Amino acid sequence: MSPVAPARAAAYAILRSVNEGRADLPDAVARARERLEDERDRSLAAEIAAGTLRWQAAIDAVLDGFSRVPSARLDPEVRDILRSAAYQLLHLERVPPSAVVNDAVELVRRERKGSATGLVNAVLRRIDRERDRLPLPPPPAPGEDDGPALDYLSKTLSHPRWLVARWLARHGFQAAEAWARFDNSPAPITLRANTVKITRDALAARLAVAGVATAPTRFAPEGLVVSSGNPLRTTLASEGLFVVQDEASQLVAAFAGATPGERVL
Repeated sequence: MSPVAPARAAAYAILRSVNEGRADLPDAVARARERLEDERDRSLAAEIAAGTLRWQAAIDAVLDGFSRVPSARLDPEVRDILRSAAYQLLHLERVPPSAVVNDAVELVRRERKGSATGLVNAVLRRIDRERDRLPLPPPPAPGEDDGPALDYLSKTLSHPRWLVARWLARHGFQAAEAWARFDNSPAPITLRANTVKITRDALAARLAVAGVATAPTRFAPEGLVVSSGNPLRTTLASEGLFVVQDEASQLVAAFAGATPGERVL
């Protein structure tokens, strides 16, 4: 068998766990991270899996438009491989398309779905060629009824149809579109300073020297939001000076009144 990039293999394993109901996304990602040695692979696997699920409705619409076999009729393994590869082609800028396609074909072979390799190869290469003219509903024209708006919001912006129908009825198209776009925006990386070892301001200064730009969180007293750079590739990560933790969960610890060194279960 040909080698497959560890991050892509891990992302596929995450998707299978989630779609088979064996784990939710955070648990599946945590398990995959334990099997990957390189932090870059860990981050990429999580991004591919989460992004594929986030954009699944749009990806399925693209697959249905470019494939002779509807996505709903594909074997689940083949469907997840196609979805994750399509996400990489459409949303990740620094991955070589040829590597994405080749790894997808190899994953199909590993799953003993050899009869699908031709379809997978053809569909993904077509997506790569025609990424500027994807078969997705355009924004509705002024004065159109709700049908085109619902198609656009649910497929192109990848949201449950029942949800965007409710938003559309209650708040109008512009608000519904803005919310859908916001929902699908990747969350920023947020860090919590390990104040047993370093203050937030000192951590921000050391990160800046390492090429990572940050800003203080709005509410959490120990948090930093990363605006550029990768803090996980710095020595500060291995020194235990911070952990990746979103601001909301940082506030939970603050409200619990936990003191340095204390463990709250």
